[in-house]
Order: sequence, then structure tokens, then C-alpha cells
Amino acid sequence: LLEEGADINIITKNDVSPLWVASHKGYVDIVETLLQKNAQLYITSDSTDDIWQAIHISAYEGNLKVIMKLKEYGCDLNATTSQNNCTPLHLTVQEGILKVAEWLVMNGANPHACDQDGNTPIQIATMKRY
Repeated sequence: LLEEGADINIITKNDVSPLWVASHKGYVDIVETLLQKNAQLYITSDSTDDIWQAIHISAYEGNLKVIMKLKEYGCDLNATTSQNNCTPLHLTVQEGILKVAEWLVMNGANPHACDQDGNTPIQIATMKRY
């Protein structure tokens, strides 16, 4: 489809881009192909009140290989969601995906970033007893 001129950054009626969907599903090969073809990293999904980028859905789903690929192409590991001000690290900690949380911290994610309630990822981990 891309060879025939399909819009790589098209937004569906559900307000998601191909990169967002591939990131959500954990399709790292498709993510890489889209990024090689210059898919925009920061197209967002606003199908909910809180706008998430590909990095947020990847973190929420625990798709470490996708996160690594997004970082390789320059994605900001400290990007925040629009409403809740959550970083990818907040999302992985909230979901108990500690292996991914550890990788994020080791690769530059800010463990001191505050969400809309003023909670850092460490505080969330403590509240969840991790």
C-alpha cells in the first residue's frame, strides 16, 4: 500500500494512525517499516479524553521491543499524555510492567516526573506495593 502512495499518517475514524495501531498491537516489524517510511512519531489518538501517542500505548501494553524501536527513531521517553500528564514510565508502573519500567529508567525516563495528581512513578509503585 505504501508503494502505491497510501498516506502513512492517515488518521482513522477512531482517531488512530497506522503507527499507533502497530505500536498497540506490538508489531515491531511494522513499526520499523512505518518509521523507515517517515511515519510521524507524534500523531496522537484522541479516541478518549486523554490523548496518547504511540509511545504511551506501547508502554501501557508492555511492548518493550516497540518502545526500543520508537526510541531508536527519536521518540521522547518522557512525553506526557494530554490530560493525565502521564509518562510512559507512569503507565508501565500503573500496569505492573516492571521490566519495561526498569528499561525506561535505564534509558532516560524521568522517575521524578509528576502526573496530574502530583504522583511520581515511584509513588505509584509504592501505592501498588511493587
